[in-house]
Amino acid sequence: KTKAVLEQPGELVMAAPGNASMAAGMKTFGVGGAALLGNSLLGKTAISAASTKESAVVSKPEDITKDKLVSILSVLIQEQVELRLKVNELVNELATSGEEDFELRQIFEFVSPLLPSEDFAGRFGVKEGAAFARAEALAHGGDEQIMQLGEKLEMARGGIAVDGAEPPPGTVDDAKVAEMDAQKLYDIHVYMREQLKRLFILFHGLPKAERMQMPREGVEKTMEVLVAIHVQRKFGYRSEEVEKAIEAHEEIISTEERFQQINQQVAEYMQHLMMAAKPKVDRDQLIDMLKQLSVVNLKSRAMHKSLAEAYKAGDFDWDKQYARYIEMQEDAMAATTADVDPMDLRIAYNALKDGDQELQEEWEKSGADKMTTGLCFMRGIPPPPIENDPKKPRKTIPAERIVECQELLVESLKSVVASVRKVPEETRRSWNTLMGITLCQTIASAAIDEKYGLSEDELVMHGMQHQMVLSGNARFRKAIQTHEVTVQLLQKLIGDGSTEGPQQCSVM
Repeated sequence: KTKAVLEQPGELVMAAPGNASMAAGMKTFGVGGAALLGNSLLGKTAISAASTKESAVVSKPEDITKDKLVSILSVLIQEQVELRLKVNELVNELATSGEEDFELRQIFEFVSPLLPSEDFAGRFGVKEGAAFARAEALAHGGDEQIMQLGEKLEMARGGIAVDGAEPPPGTVDDAKVAEMDAQKLYDIHVYMREQLKRLFILFHGLPKAERMQMPREGVEKTMEVLVAIHVQRKFGYRSEEVEKAIEAHEEIISTEERFQQINQQVAEYMQHLMMAAKPKVDRDQLIDMLKQLSVVNLKSRAMHKSLAEAYKAGDFDWDKQYARYIEMQEDAMAATTADVDPMDLRIAYNALKDGDQELQEEWEKSGADKMTTGLCFMRGIPPPPIENDPKKPRKTIPAERIVECQELLVESLKSVVASVRKVPEETRRSWNTLMGITLCQTIASAAIDEKYGLSEDELVMHGMQHQMVLSGNARFRKAIQTHEVTVQLLQKLIGDGSTEGPQQCSVM
């Protein structure tokens, strides 16, 4: 759905409305098999700056009860509902105050006290990443209650009314809502973009030392408030009224290219703003996290190479290799206690990397750039760009090569499916469906690495870079469709035969 004023690209998207192929927007193991399933280890946790020193804090997803998780999600939803009401009230108060203009810092000081505490572990007694990993696992397993709470949280974060949390009486003029047709809403969107562009320039003009003292959540809300103030003064509509009108014209706004372009530009401005704000982790924390991720990266790659070699050698004992795969996954996960959101990791690195050779080297060794890129795309969030050293340009791959890789993946996966069919039904039914599919995807994608020298994470990263071209390529679309059908067949062969799970495990 399109959100009024500004979306929140930095938020963890637990559910993407309308995206059925992502099992209600929640997955447990990262970016699908042809792509980042190889680095799905990072996907099982979201990275946050929560302290790992408190022994009383629950850090493992499996140790969090469903009741506890329901309580946490319910509190987060209510906080977002209340925050939206407070922000809208603040916007209206300032817009009608008579004061001509407001400084960034001034609005930041107004907004900051309204934000929920960042101390997730201190408030709930569990790590933030562990809580969301548990939510993803339960939702992926078909838990309707958790899926619904996840969707409500995403809606609340976007300012969409949930559970009757309508604007207070007297704040919405239905006549004004009715007069906002699609063209009027487009004009408002264009104006929002121009105001955000202006604020973007102003924010980047602040001294870096000052920007580094402003957390990104506060910066997000500051920009939202300032844009909404200008919209209300120019068009005469309160934020609540614009939100209502957007909901009424949701289908047009979500499908027309002109709105999509505006929203994309807004998201890009917000990304760059977040890259210039205070990161959630400091340098020492970031170095520690990257070192741990380096260990995971090495273990993951070694695991995939070993499995691919065993499969290629023939006489592949599927049950034995499945047990080995599970063991290696657990071993790799045990190598890290990092609990980091990919957005925050990229923002922190970009803010701290200049002139820091050690940090730059650890970033390269960890493979964090590729892993976080894929995870952001999996969540429907364009990854914040990393300002690269011009002496080390990114490797580029033509779109045609991505098409060839997708076609090769399909053929390789078909061969793997044929091999799985030969496994006794009792044996393959004993496997976890998702983990079994992940294993099959890992083996199938080895063909791409062997022929083109591309790892899974590199493939997804380059695929996303060419997504506009690929979406119009008939060969690619056909390969994607065939791949989905093949994955669905695997879902019926493995575990309980459930069709819940990844259905688009490709480079897109």
